[in-house]
Amino acid sequence: MSSHPLHRALAALGYLDSRAKRRIVLPPDLVEHALAREPHRRFTREEQEMIVRAVADPSVVNWPEYWEVRGR
Repeated sequence: MSSHPLHRALAALGYLDSRAKRRIVLPPDLVEHALAREPHRRFTREEQEMIVRAVADPSVVNWPEYWEVRGR
């Protein structure tokens, strides 16, 4: 495990998946909350792909209407 403070904090919160080489795993409700905080921001397809890959279960997220990438 990295000694970087962010990695330690994410690991303590259970947001790092050690089986997937330190993959960040975000809970769906956290992602929905973050998207709601930026209602006028439109994420690019590349950004959407990155966000979806980080969600523990992207199928349960209420994605914005414009969102193109819905899940794995």
